[in-house]
Amino acid sequence: MGEIPLNRGERVQNVEITEVGSEPMPLIPLSKTDHQLEEPGLDVRGYLMLGSDGQPMGRVEEILLDADRRAIDRGLPLFHVEFAAVRYTDNAGLQQWVLVPMAVVKQIDHEQRQVTVRLPAKLACQQAYGFRAPDEISLEGEQEVYAFWEVEPRWARSGRGPRELVEKRR
Repeated sequence: MGEIPLNRGERVQNVEITEVGSEPMPLIPLSKTDHQLEEPGLDVRGYLMLGSDGQPMGRVEEILLDADRRAIDRGLPLFHVEFAAVRYTDNAGLQQWVLVPMAVVKQIDHEQRQVTVRLPAKLACQQAYGFRAPDEISLEGEQEVYAFWEVEPRWARSGRGPRELVEKRR
């Protein structure tokens, strides 16, 4: 389609500018980067994670970060703390992982080294998405985790993640 010549002061009609999210960047384990968190209190690795019922879910083994592409061209990318990867032992004695969005954390007790989330532990550990390691998370798996915890995905949140302007003709 050819370009439409525009003159100063003319109004463009039948064009709608919409914001469309592109593919999100992969999550980065905090242990695999030398990035320092803007809020050091969110580094809860080693803390015991509790459900809203006070029952233990497991230990936080890793923190997963979301890199904001908008900041990359200004030097170091800006990182957001997105998930806590919690390891626990199931009833059969097998090591399992549960992924917990940091948005569902109700309380962090640094003295007791405990984190409390908004769901009971038993329910949270029945999360449908299972994975072997924090760096083996698929986009579909992430979507399942967000749906389970009823959290808006990182790529859909306002002001987060890559965005591009796209023109659509009506």
